[in-house]
Amino acid sequence: MLTNPRFLPILLLSGLIFYGCSLSSDVTTMDDKDDYDSYIEKWAPNDDAFVAVQRLAGPAVDSKDWETAIAEYEKYKSFFPEDQAKFEKIISILKAESEELDIENLRAINSEEDDIKPAISINGKRLFFASEREDGFGKLDIYAAVYEDGSWGTPVNLGEKINSEDHETINGMSFDGTTILIYGGFRGHMGRGDNYYFEKTERGWSAIKHFPYPVNSKFYDSDGFLSADGKALFFISDREGNVGKFIPKGTNFHGSNGGNTDIYVSIKQGNRWSAPINLGSMINTPYLERSPFLHPDGMTLYFSSDGHAGLGKLDVFKATRLNPNSWTEWSEPVNLGKDVNTSEDDWGYKISLDGRYAYYSASTAGGLGENDIYRKELPVAARPEGDGVALREGIVTDADGNPVAADIKVQDLETGEIIAEMRSDPETGEFAVPFDPNKAVAMFFEKDGYYPESITLNDGLNGDNGDGSGNGDGSGNGDGSGNGDGSGNGDGSGNGDGSGNGDGSGNGDGSGNGDGSGNGDGSGNGDGSGNGDGSGNGDGSGSGDGSGSGDGSGNGDGSGNGDGSGNGDGSGNGDGSGNGDGSGNGDGSGSGDGSGNGDGSGNGDGSGNGDGSGNGDGSGNGDGSGNGDGSGNGDGSGNGDGSGNGDGSGNGDDRFAFNVQLNSIEDLFTKRDEYGDLIGQRVNNIFFDFAKWDLREESSHELNRLVRFLESNPALLIEITAHTDDVGSEEYNQELSEKRAKSVVDYLVAKGIDDRRLKAIGYGETRPEVPNTSEENRQQNRRVEFRLQDLD
Repeated sequence: MLTNPRFLPILLLSGLIFYGCSLSSDVTTMDDKDDYDSYIEKWAPNDDAFVAVQRLAGPAVDSKDWETAIAEYEKYKSFFPEDQAKFEKIISILKAESEELDIENLRAINSEEDDIKPAISINGKRLFFASEREDGFGKLDIYAAVYEDGSWGTPVNLGEKINSEDHETINGMSFDGTTILIYGGFRGHMGRGDNYYFEKTERGWSAIKHFPYPVNSKFYDSDGFLSADGKALFFISDREGNVGKFIPKGTNFHGSNGGNTDIYVSIKQGNRWSAPINLGSMINTPYLERSPFLHPDGMTLYFSSDGHAGLGKLDVFKATRLNPNSWTEWSEPVNLGKDVNTSEDDWGYKISLDGRYAYYSASTAGGLGENDIYRKELPVAARPEGDGVALREGIVTDADGNPVAADIKVQDLETGEIIAEMRSDPETGEFAVPFDPNKAVAMFFEKDGYYPESITLNDGLNGDNGDGSGNGDGSGNGDGSGNGDGSGNGDGSGNGDGSGNGDGSGNGDGSGNGDGSGNGDGSGNGDGSGNGDGSGNGDGSGSGDGSGSGDGSGNGDGSGNGDGSGNGDGSGNGDGSGNGDGSGNGDGSGSGDGSGNGDGSGNGDGSGNGDGSGNGDGSGNGDGSGNGDGSGNGDGSGNGDGSGNGDGSGNGDDRFAFNVQLNSIEDLFTKRDEYGDLIGQRVNNIFFDFAKWDLREESSHELNRLVRFLESNPALLIEITAHTDDVGSEEYNQELSEKRAKSVVDYLVAKGIDDRRLKAIGYGETRPEVPNTSEENRQQNRRVEFRLQDLD
């Protein structure tokens, strides 16, 4: 290593060591170049000689003089016989064709001071960052800004419960925006810097909390990041057991003082975190890895490293998880390329939901302050692969319209597995839930003192899904395909409840009765309902209900000197903790080449709707799944004023199309409906095959919740009521509703509920919630409810 005492005279002579940090000086003069050249010739092929090659090529990389940069690597390649593959990868990166990528300075958020480390919510509407501005409490404070009406609002300091006279910087946030992860040496720290968090509550932000051992240790632990499903906590550490030798942070090593840090993941197990898992040698190197970010698809990892083949110091890489059940099986990391990475530290990149943009901070010419927050378009090859991630947004309220802080669980209807957990915002009730557009899932909303509510997403993927009685968003529908043999088109597909039209075909609106085939030639499917949530295009617009929003934060915590502008708190150590969260590593300063305001086009080629009702190229993907080209708004520009959104976050009045109402247990005892009965509680996610009353297997998840509710309240006596739409004869609908109500009662009895507590009632078509004037309304009227038995 260059820190070996016998190399000191050479280092001092050649200018390769300054203030204790080797290979950190810039090549600004011919003398510098000659010094580096002499050092490489003398000490190649050791690792530090390779770092010297990177430093020599750095000025050409940053000026985009690709030919000169290539010539530097070609000149010294033969000096490193065992690193030929590494040189070839770098040369290949430099030879690749450049792409015209938008880079935008978020000027509405930035100031004349340092603005760093952005973290953005999954729907792109809230952004948290650190800033050292005059209205703060001291040094770096944490601020938040909200995106409304096409622009970012004025950033607001989070207050003295979070901020202090010392540095507070943000590492990341939960995708629901209710948990903020920070780094520091606050009260209770175990080592030379730990991971902390604070949460949003109904009373405001909580006090700062400390992640317990073994997430934190006596070593350096930082860069905490929560996965979208809330189940995995990523962080970096210089602890013993890393790939390569133990090199603690602060050691002069490999051209920086970052040490050898590896990326780890800890899995949530109830209220505890598992022992950390090292991501393995495909991701981690014997050198520096930083800022892990797992895209909401759960498969694409972005991170920074100076150990993989890169253009300078830390470069940003992408790797794909090869096994969804393993955290150590990854594809070979791919450098995001010369249009993203620079010769300086590029790290802290957070990628938007649609994969088109990265948020980060950097020091660039034309900025407002020393460091500004930017949004950069990513090359196509740098984006996540696959079908993308859909997003469901809404608001949770009580019966009076007041926001409710609800726990939200997302369940795979095929396997029954809880695949994600999050919360609605305690202040506004807002929620944004990402999910796989290729899976049928249910969302469950729970709050102490309230009866749980649920919504089904993508049930139509299963084909013959029956009528999906009582599904919040009209899901649980068939696929609208018009099955010629009447084999069970969904009750949201225009087929009603299977009521007997013609000679028994049972078509929703009576059309297409053919010869008893069920749908004739497929007519009777209304306006294409049955696709996702009954609109023919997903949630009513095909625009994915706001899918594709930004998800996360940006960049480092300093401009090459730690967590502040220059030298942190004056010690040159970063976060003010005496150790720093990136001291000597910068925050990707030098990355980006200007403010870049995008095309400001606002809404693509059709007011955000493309030519396919909000799907960009007319692909018509339901439930927010990857619209058109994945841009979320035609050409993806999204906002018109270039204010930094438009990355698929979705604009329009239907953003909160899925309002969820939770009824309190007290309301079930006291409030009455228009018929004078105690109010009913809709039981979603109950499925019957077409024109039948036998419960389908996937109904068990919801009904088991009702079983648990009754077990927890053994004194309650309830009525199960079933309802149909008005398609078909009144007699048929009455009989069908009675049989379906009895099927639910029979299930509860089979699970151990005393039959004396239960009563089955069928109302047929006599009690619609809304007029039966459209397929969407008919879907709403087909439902199963329970209510408390009226003992008055």
